[in-house]
Amino acid sequence: MSKWKAFHSLHSPLPLAKKDSSAEKDLSNENDLSNENDLSNEKIFDIGLIFKDNAEKDWERQKGLNSVYINGKSLDDYLEKDPSINLSDSDSLRSFFIRVILKDAELSESDKLAAANYLLKVFHQGGLLRPVSGAMVAEMVQNQYLVRNRNYTSCANIITTKKGFLIQEDYTLHKLTPLDANDPENESVKPDLFYNYIIKAQATLNVDFSKNATNPDITIKNNSISYGSSAVQKVMDNRKRSFAEIILDFLKILVNYYKVDDLAKLSSEEEITPEERISPSM
Repeated sequence: MSKWKAFHSLHSPLPLAKKDSSAEKDLSNENDLSNENDLSNEKIFDIGLIFKDNAEKDWERQKGLNSVYINGKSLDDYLEKDPSINLSDSDSLRSFFIRVILKDAELSESDKLAAANYLLKVFHQGGLLRPVSGAMVAEMVQNQYLVRNRNYTSCANIITTKKGFLIQEDYTLHKLTPLDANDPENESVKPDLFYNYIIKAQATLNVDFSKNATNPDITIKNNSISYGSSAVQKVMDNRKRSFAEIILDFLKILVNYYKVDDLAKLSSEEEITPEERISPSM
């Protein structure tokens, strides 16, 4: 049993579809949270793939996009000021996290290093860098739809704090593609008349390393969602889960996925509410 399948059996509320190695290969070559290729019943998107360690590639992709801001300055501003930063290199990205993202965190040098190593695992576009986008991919896969890169826009704003940082993502979804595009009954979902979006959403997360540099508390400070598709809103409402719960479920899977050392020691009875903080030790 693969790590993801074993982990899924204990922690994930997401359905685990069958996939083959070719599907994983195709996904690993795309600069996207989901596969750009049409998927048949034999080639199903596995949501576990978005948790793959790819912080270096994802941060490198942000260059020139004006989609990541830190303390009000774009990522490109930091790169222009310091040309030595190489986001595609693990050591350089780790140093960037310590000097920029964690610059105001009142942590010891060793704790900042530990926190930066933690961020190398989870601070990518399938994780903390895009918490709303990642949660939407996970949620829509459950409803047999793909969220493709070209069909949504996103902007992340990071504010450094004495305990870590805040990250807010503003997200707009314009179109959904059927997971099984070969089924003639499946159609893409587009906005209703007079709307130019399917979903607009935002969430602000507080990442707090003050108690444990390798096991931060992650709390949703605020969140909101609005719909430009009555069909999508009906599906989401029928699931009887708030937007906060959707994000929390996604974060719970994310942080625990990288914490797993011995799956047998983990309980399958853990519960989570929107008021609770998120940490890998939950």
